[in-house]
Amino acid sequence: MNSQSMSVKPLPYGLADYDTIIRKGYAYVDKTMYIRTLEEAGHYILFLRPRRFGKSLFASMLGYYYDINQKDNFDLLFSNMDIGRNPTEEKNAYYILKFNFSNIETDSPKIMLDSFAKKVHESLLTFCATYHLDITLEMDRPAIELFQLFSRFRRICDGKIYVIIDEYDHFATELLGSDPKLFKKTVSGNGFVRKWYEVLKEVEGTIVSRIFITGISPITVDNLTSGFSISTNFSIYSTFNEMIGFTTTEVEQLIKETLPEKDPADLMETITNYYNGYLFSKNGKIRMFNSNMVLYYIRHYQQEHEPPDELLDRSALSDYGKLAQLMRFKTPEQNMKTLSEVVFNEYTSSNLLSRYSLEEHFT
Repeated sequence: MNSQSMSVKPLPYGLADYDTIIRKGYAYVDKTMYIRTLEEAGHYILFLRPRRFGKSLFASMLGYYYDINQKDNFDLLFSNMDIGRNPTEEKNAYYILKFNFSNIETDSPKIMLDSFAKKVHESLLTFCATYHLDITLEMDRPAIELFQLFSRFRRICDGKIYVIIDEYDHFATELLGSDPKLFKKTVSGNGFVRKWYEVLKEVEGTIVSRIFITGISPITVDNLTSGFSISTNFSIYSTFNEMIGFTTTEVEQLIKETLPEKDPADLMETITNYYNGYLFSKNGKIRMFNSNMVLYYIRHYQQEHEPPDELLDRSALSDYGKLAQLMRFKTPEQNMKTLSEVVFNEYTSSNLLSRYSLEEHFT
């Protein structure tokens, strides 16, 4: 097919809803083949990646694949995808209970508890409304309300629930940089966050059959361990190195679909220099591109027919403030020394860890 006959697909920059992307014909890099890999890996999975790497879109895709309400839409949403050609037995088999813990307010302990409780309450109400469940819930402490939902669901329904938690540590990581004492009080001991995860642990293997959690940091994992020790962190497994983000081949295909007049080779050198290089496993073979940055670059090329003047997407700049807060935590002099090594020497050496504790010395 020549470039003149190819239809130009719009870019899903800033979009994280799988249904919208497929129905409206946006360009989409197929990651559905990992559904099989995840099913084989385990029932309770934690997956960590940097901000703006496509975690929310992947979680959205999982939700539509497993949702019992989406049976009639399966062909529309997945027929052109890898998983659609060879689906698993569990497709459209679950009630999907989704939580997104971004934008939790952390100004004070009370404000944070209220904000978290509100997020949980709204998610539970949405769940009941989506599946027309005759369950009445009053906003209470988050753990209590979640327990009530599970108890009442068990009485009226014999189905299984797939829990998807996106940005599990977003507010906690922000809190770690600004108020470490409140962080530890919140996510460990008798903190309300850990109590909430304890409820999930109580129902695992019964009405909750699968759990998928995304986040950016393994710090909170360690503090939740005793409250939620059933999940496995597959973030640094080589099997999942390419699950989120773009490979070189995927970026080239994306350029062909969205900039058919351009030879991918004309753009790949700049894109590779600025957005490639992520390797998430010591045994990984393929370095990954930051998906948000690639979409940012190509979108600008679509609109202006030239590269952006600023090769860093300004929407990422807010993350640098959070990084600065974290650099002042625990051992600021050692942290700044490590940062200097990265900036001036362009690399530093360290072991990849699936979790680490705040009680240990940061290396």
